[in-house]
Amino acid sequence: MTKIGPDQVVFRLDALLDQEKAAILAGELERLGEIAAEKLDLIENSTVMLSDSPGLAGLRRKAARNDVLLQHVVEGIRDVARRMGAMADVRSGLKTYDHTGKEMQNILATARSVEKRS
Repeated sequence: MTKIGPDQVVFRLDALLDQEKAAILAGELERLGEIAAEKLDLIENSTVMLSDSPGLAGLRRKAARNDVLLQHVVEGIRDVARRMGAMADVRSGLKTYDHTGKEMQNILATARSVEKRS
């Protein structure tokens, strides 16, 4: 990559942050690594410090927005994992407890269908 000026860096980072947002919202999380690599390459190959750029505030807002979106994605994945674990527990059987809270027995779910009687 050739060295580029601050306006081009801001413009391209802005576009990458928009692509990142679109990937998050579309659930295309596999694209995030590629976008992160592009952002890193762009920053490493810029010729000037971006701290003087007037477009930096907008980049910060977009980066913060994407961070919040990613946090929600992580929370959603954790919720799904917990739910799947709970469903696996239900399939493995019913647990009962005595008055002290100790597990008493594990009643396995054996019937997978309902019997119809005439």
